[in-house]
Amino acid sequence: MQFLKSMTRILLIGILIFCFSTSSVAQKRSVGIVTLENYEESDSLTFYNQDGSIWLKFDPYFRENESEFTTPKGFRPHAFHPDYFLIALRVIAIDDSTASVIINENSKALKDVDLNHHTLKFQSWKEHFLDNIFSISLKENVNSLWTKPNEDSQQMEAPAKKDYVRLIPINVKNDWLQVKWKDPKTDKIKTGWVKWRNAQDEILINLFYFA
Repeated sequence: MQFLKSMTRILLIGILIFCFSTSSVAQKRSVGIVTLENYEESDSLTFYNQDGSIWLKFDPYFRENESEFTTPKGFRPHAFHPDYFLIALRVIAIDDSTASVIINENSKALKDVDLNHHTLKFQSWKEHFLDNIFSISLKENVNSLWTKPNEDSQQMEAPAKKDYVRLIPINVKNDWLQVKWKDPKTDKIKTGWVKWRNAQDEILINLFYFA
């Protein structure tokens, strides 16, 4: 009887290890972003399952003569604005020319994309912040501005929401983002640091891609 219990326990542990090792759900922090570049109307995006089969192939190009654009079922990436020709997918891992990306930010489901395709471009988080993010804002009761990239430094007074001050990314250091803004009271440029994500890879700030 004891032998059967031991074997059952070993079997259950083995099943759990197998499930986690073959899971298509993100279990690590993202290392960067995959975005579009040089995309033409004749192109399409292809997402692959782990076995190499096609999960989804579609054209994200928004055309003005289309009466309605339908987002593919299960596709909820980090950022998706087809009317502005923008897609941003968080990358969990890169192996040679293949990137494992989160295609659904709710379920954290993963699929693969081929980075050799001329329409796709990988960016580190720093590159993405400095090249693609127009401005950010703080989430209320979530984060603050600091004089240095750590919470042992001095906390700074954040611009009032009613002043509509833009916080512009200027540098990234690990999980901290340095921003600049114009003080509405003095018209002087100020800089500070904000923690943009936590240990669970949750984004702690609002990102704005457009002016």
